[in-house]
Amino acid sequence: MFLKNHDQLERELPLLEHKGPMVMKALSIMGYDAANVGWLDQLLPPKMIVGFDKASEFPFISANLRTSTGQSPFPHFVIKEYGDFTVGIFGLT
Repeated sequence: MFLKNHDQLERELPLLEHKGPMVMKALSIMGYDAANVGWLDQLLPPKMIVGFDKASEFPFISANLRTSTGQSPFPHFVIKEYGDFTVGIFGLT
């Protein structure tokens, strides 16, 4: 979600501390219901990702990410109601 390639990490990490919460606000305004943690996002410091999650109005999800202790840092899925439809949204990284 935040990084598109490895080269961006060193260059953009300091910028992401300021840009990340603004991106979360924009995605919240756009009405995102959930966001999956991308594979390159795992290169970011964990406290930064958790901070972005807390800054958003929607949950970060990932069914297969685990911490070094085996815990799931994010919900595996969310269930949303859209009129007559019930939709399950899950994320795989």
